[in-house]
Amino acid sequence: MNKALARRLCASADRLQSHAAFLAACEIVALRRNLPAAQIRSGPSPSETHKLIQLKGVRIVDRDEDTGRIRSIAYAWEADPGEIDRIRALVAARQDALYLAATVFGRGHRSLARAAGISHTAMRLALAAVEERRSDPIVDRMLDEAELQLMGEPA
Repeated sequence: MNKALARRLCASADRLQSHAAFLAACEIVALRRNLPAAQIRSGPSPSETHKLIQLKGVRIVDRDEDTGRIRSIAYAWEADPGEIDRIRALVAARQDALYLAATVFGRGHRSLARAAGISHTAMRLALAAVEERRSDPIVDRMLDEAELQLMGEPA
């Protein structure tokens, strides 16, 4: 077997292992958070997130008295609070799944990012967000129990 073929096979195996780790973590997080696993896997679509906040109007806040020029304006945004909460929960669940796949299965960040369809920078930010949320004892306990479940031990 030549070296190029061996490298391609190793890369394919790594990609499959990362994808399997991400899928398994999505299933566990979906059960724990009571969310559809398919939505966690895909994440919110760009059009879905853009629809959350819509420009309602623009208001002039300050004008120069001498020239009449506008100094500042204010934008009024319209957002559906329930939809924003749903998207935030979905994003947090996806971040948790990425974190679990990286820590429990020891998958590389770039490989997992490719499996999840995100950039490696987004992956790094997601892992940092989960580390920050782990300071909350409830989140920390949930992630510990999910780790045990992914390792095949009863949580």
